[in-house]
Parts: sequence; structure tokens; C-alpha cells
Amino acid sequence: MTWHPDILREASDHWLASGEWLTAMQLGRSALRQGATSDVFTDIRALPPPVGRISHPDDSLILRVRALAALPRCKPALDGFIEALRLAGRRLLAEEEHPVLRSSDLLGAISLALPVAERVSQLLLGEDWMFGGGSGSPNGEWERATDERTLPVLNVRSLTDYLRVEGERFWARPASQELHAAHPLVELAYGAQTPLAAPIVPAEPASAATPLPEALAVRVSARTRRRFHDMCASDGTVRRIAEVFEAEGVMPLENYNGPESGARRREAAAHEASLDLESNVDNLRLLRVYIEAAAEFGHFQDELTPPAKTLIQSLLDDGAALDADGRLLAPRPEPSAANLDLSDHVRLARPQVLRAHLNRINASTQSDPAATIAACKELLESACKFVLEDYGEPYSAKDDLLGLYKKAADALKLSAEAVPGSAKGSQTAQRALRSMATIVQALAEMRNELGLGHGRTKPSPALARHARLTSALTTGVVQFLLDTWHVRRDDKGASGDGGSAVAGGSGGSSLSHLP
Repeated sequence: MTWHPDILREASDHWLASGEWLTAMQLGRSALRQGATSDVFTDIRALPPPVGRISHPDDSLILRVRALAALPRCKPALDGFIEALRLAGRRLLAEEEHPVLRSSDLLGAISLALPVAERVSQLLLGEDWMFGGGSGSPNGEWERATDERTLPVLNVRSLTDYLRVEGERFWARPASQELHAAHPLVELAYGAQTPLAAPIVPAEPASAATPLPEALAVRVSARTRRRFHDMCASDGTVRRIAEVFEAEGVMPLENYNGPESGARRREAAAHEASLDLESNVDNLRLLRVYIEAAAEFGHFQDELTPPAKTLIQSLLDDGAALDADGRLLAPRPEPSAANLDLSDHVRLARPQVLRAHLNRINASTQSDPAATIAACKELLESACKFVLEDYGEPYSAKDDLLGLYKKAADALKLSAEAVPGSAKGSQTAQRALRSMATIVQALAEMRNELGLGHGRTKPSPALARHARLTSALTTGVVQFLLDTWHVRRDDKGASGDGGSAVAGGSGGSSLSHLP
């Protein structure tokens, strides 16, 4: 069977975008239009079972996790898949009488964005051998029992772990050796070192350092270093060469006295000499330097210069996962998602409302920062309204964010004036509470200046870093409001007291009087 990575890539890209799998006919015709010469239809239908299957009667090609693992764009869905398995394992070990994993857990407990949660649902129910019975389908609400069938994935912590467990359980040699051994994705089930442009690395002993993803674990060859020096001599300057190295924290070796001729070649070599090129980490740093240099001074009129093209081709020959313009295809780590701990907030009647705000925040931080900032304001407004409704306090549509917060703070006795001046640390507590109100005011102003709304006639200047700052401040305030709300109500239920503004005795820390 001929290996067609482009077909799997096209199938997965379409699935990621639409949630639907292409048919064998659609994929085969597309491959023919792109110049495939083999019998692609036969190859598609002969795809080994560990990689995927043809569904009937619609003739769609459905890829398994093992195939998707070779495609970097699938990383968010695969990360969510692993997190769901880890949650299923925790549920199995918990005290619940009938532990289950639900579709709502993907949005709530794991805080996945809605499109990612939908793809993860398809993966979990497509490879559900690790679950007991259940109900529902991947296109709607579902639940699956966690029981003895979940035991094999109890210690799965990564995609590599899952592929090893799944491979040993279903595709282990020698039974499958003759039928499927030639396919590189199947070889990964047996720990073979078949090269793939994919972030899959065979597991190392627990005592070994965590390996880099395969797409990043590249050893930069001496040939490639010469190509880089050629590009520096042709297109760079001494200052710009130094800048791209030092942006990665690579400083020149002191008193370097190498054989290179020319100031620009020597500048590059002096920085490289400070690296340990037997180290994966330093090779990754050098790879990033080369990519950044090609972007900084290896372009002319929006195209790579001839020396830069030669450098990129040499990096590809070394095994780097780059596109034709020299951009790194291996996914960068995602920033931490905005999250709230709602596990013990029993008075929160509709937690899905807050989770929906969180999903909107996390879904647009990079792609639409203004939308994230607007969603942050809505999250804080909803939290304040939940508190006010529980206390029976009125509010109206005319209340702005700061007005809602002040009403909620009054209901919870979260005001600087509620801290007795005689209490230990009272000045510190009062400053902290006043700062909360200042933060809320700042969030309202950020939404007005950078977020959506008010029928703007100019694009928002908001950047991803503004969105991350706003979400961090918002979730901090919201979590404190929700926690204080439940502490107040618990205190009232236990003692009949609405909860004093002064918490703790006289021996507490300087912040012990924060309500």
C-alpha cells in the first residue's frame, strides 16, 4: 500500500473545520487532481485498521487517534481527548456510586472551547473501548460509565501513553505483523522509530528527561550552519545577526577566535559556539534563531531570498517541520486558559452560564481579543447578578458593571468601611478591598476602550496580551466573589449570622480581616 500523508492531512483538516469526514471518493478525486499516480481509491480503502476505517453506508474515511497524532493541527483536540481520559480515571477513583464522564464535562470541568469539545466528543465516542455503557451521541449530550474497562487508561498522562496502551491492546505483534507492519503509523504501535513529521516520541524511562516533540527534536547539521552563514553574509548585518541570537538568549562566546572570514560569518559563529549542539534544547534554540533570521532579513519583496530558500531546504533535510516560507509547523504551547473552580459552589443554580462565558473568553483570546474583553465584562456581570438574586437584592438593566459590583459587595459586606479600624491589619484589608473596586472600574474602562460595543467605527486596538490581562483580572475577582458568597451563606446556615466582615481572631495574619 502507498503511503498518502496528504490524504490524511486533507481529511483531518476538513474534520477539524466542519466536524464531518470526507468520503473515499472525495479524497481520491482530490488526490488525482493533485497529481497522484497510484490507485489512490484502493489505497484509501486499504487503510490499516489502527489508522482508520471506511464507514458504511456513507463511505466516509474516519481516522483514529493514531492517525491524527501525526498531524500537528489536531493537537488541541488530542490534548482535550487525553484530559478527558484523565478525568475519567479520576472519576473512577472517586467516591461516586456510579461514576460517569459526560459531554458537559468537556466544557465545564476541562474548560474546552466549544468547537474543540465537539471534536473531542467524536474522538471519545469513536474510540470508546475504555468506557462502559451510556447514552447519547457525539452530536448532542452524552454520558459514558467509567468502570473496569477504564483501568487500562488509568495511568495515561500523555498522547504517547495512550498510543502505547491502545497499540498493545489492539494491534500488538505478532498477530498484525504481516498485515500492517509496512505502514508507518502502525509501526508506532510497536515502538518503531519510523520518521514522521509529527509530535510523537517513544516513551523514555521515568528517570530520563522529558523528550521534545519529534517535530522540534532536530539536530542542526554542519551543512545547515554553513547555509546560515551564507545567508548572514549575503543578507544580514552584524547588528541584526546578534539581535536574532540574543532574542533567544544566545550570547556570543567570549574571545571567540574561529576560522570564519568576514565579520558577519564570525558574528554568527561566535554565538553558535556558546551552544551545546549535542543538546536537544540548544538545537531547538538554534532552529528558532535560523527561522527568525530568515523572517527578519531573509526576505525581499515578501519572498525568501535565494540564500534563505537554501537554508530552509537544508533545515527541511535535517527533519525540521517547516512550511515553504520557513514557518515552524510544530504547535507552540497554548497559554493557560481562563478557568474558575465551581466544584463546591452549590448555590450557583446555573453554572453553565459562567462556563459559557469562559468558553467565549478562551475561544477568542488570540483570534479576537476585543471579543474576549467583552466576554470578561459579561462574566463579572453575571457573577454579581447571581449573588444579588440569592440575597434578594434588586438590580436593573441600567446598572453598569461597577454599580452591579458595588451592590454585590454590599450584600457580601465586601467594603473597606466594613473592616473595623481597630482590627489588626485593618489598613491593609481596607486597601485590598478598595483595590478590588478599582480593578472592576479598570475592567469596565478596558471594555469601553478596547472591547466590543457602542457601534465602533474603527477597529479595536486590543491585542492578545490585553485580552489575557483582562481575563486574569476578571477570573480573580469572580472567583473571590463566588467563594465569599458561599462562605457567607455557609456561615449564616451554621450560626444564624450573615457573616462578619472581620474573619479570624486577633492572632491572624495582616490579611486575616479580609472578608
